[in-house]
Amino acid sequence: MKDRRRYPRHDAWFPVQLDTGDAVGLWGCCVDGSASGLLLRSPVLFVEGETVNVTFKVLSSQKDWLRARASVIRADIEPEGSDDPWPVSLALHLWEPILKLEMLFQLLDDRQRYGDPRTRRRLRALKSA
Repeated sequence: MKDRRRYPRHDAWFPVQLDTGDAVGLWGCCVDGSASGLLLRSPVLFVEGETVNVTFKVLSSQKDWLRARASVIRADIEPEGSDDPWPVSLALHLWEPILKLEMLFQLLDDRQRYGDPRTRRRLRALKSA
């Protein structure tokens, strides 16, 4: 089966604030994402088609928070008895793609693969001293 996604998916773990008309300040955790959507773990079950406002930073060093409106396209709950603090898998489609996300996900991928560049510079400086 051919992948129909327009933007590549990236594994990424970071906190996401979820706001709806009924609930404000709920926190979930991103599992993966692309410029057009996010897969989250959530403490609350949302309804498919519901509009959610999301606020997040992909990198802790990011200066500005990203904000977007999204629609819930899938919501699955873990079986009863699960002790997961975020028992709901939530697939969100962003109303407008955030092209900057592709760059941020790539930076995150590079940091996971090669380490934080600031740490690498410090280690090189210590080795050469």
